[in-house]
Amino acid sequence: GWTVVALFGGLLADRYSRRKFLVAIELFNVTNALVIASLVLSGAVSTWYVFLASLLLGVLAGVAGPARQALIRYLVGDADILNAVSLSSLQMQAAKFLWPALGGVIIGGFGTGFAFCFVAICSVVGCVLLTTIQGLREETTQAANPLAQIFSGIRYSFSTPTMRTIMALNYTFAFSGLVFLNLAAGFAREEQGLSASATGLFIMATGLG
Repeated sequence: GWTVVALFGGLLADRYSRRKFLVAIELFNVTNALVIASLVLSGAVSTWYVFLASLLLGVLAGVAGPARQALIRYLVGDADILNAVSLSSLQMQAAKFLWPALGGVIIGGFGTGFAFCFVAICSVVGCVLLTTIQGLREETTQAANPLAQIFSGIRYSFSTPTMRTIMALNYTFAFSGLVFLNLAAGFAREEQGLSASATGLFIMATGLG
């Protein structure tokens, strides 16, 4: 599902301003986090809304992914692109073991509602940082047929050996390790009986590994 959404995310990233697109998504994340926080703090949260919010966040993450990755290309020159991609990858890996631990501490000390408030604050900071980028050069394309543009990208990916290898590695991880990461919190709480703080450390250990 994420792959299909990402295809249309790439199309939107080519056609519109990536910075404005990412700011809009971050603003939605702020709204969504504040709504969940208010429902949790008031005791009115329902399981159906958590499922709905998770679905929307997953779709938006898939849509935003191509724009976020493509933005790196326009932030630095050709000589620094490899270092920029490596730094972005390092940041994403670091987030997998830093933020779960911090989230566990916040939930354990202040409650789930305040954890969502912290998420909203982080999204606001992201919006501010995106809007303060100076000298960003963005190139957009306006293909006549959006579906033809998508299929052109698919053909390129499958016809290029390097792209085929990268896609195979990504899908291998997605269908194996990623499933465990998504279920890690439930496993820690339901099967191991860990507290919120300990669950955060448990997820942190998986990211560190």
